[in-house]
Amino acid sequence: MAGLLTDTWHLVLEAKAAGQHALSDGVLAEVQENYMTIIVAGHVANPPVAPSGKCGRTKRTKAHNLLLRFDAYADDVLRFASAEAFLAFRSELSTAAKQGINRLDALQRLSPEIHGC
Repeated sequence: MAGLLTDTWHLVLEAKAAGQHALSDGVLAEVQENYMTIIVAGHVANPPVAPSGKCGRTKRTKAHNLLLRFDAYADDVLRFASAEAFLAFRSELSTAAKQGINRLDALQRLSPEIHGC
């Protein structure tokens, strides 16, 4: 997982250097597919611990807890790979600041296609 996230971060940096606002749909799909392959392999390698018969919740290993978080928050973990909206906001705010425009006013005037309304 660390390798995938590192490689993806380098792809994002390369895309930014090339003037792109996001990775292509094909690259994003490949990253997501590889991510899910790693998650599935993680579930095979780190199955849930069998109940001990004692009261309370069964203790999980650190690896299993991390795997569950990677699985539950996949969209959040990979959000940096498709940061088009973030880059648009950052660009707009930077331009507003350079022109002496109040940043909050600039955000409120953003066109609907930028902020998704």
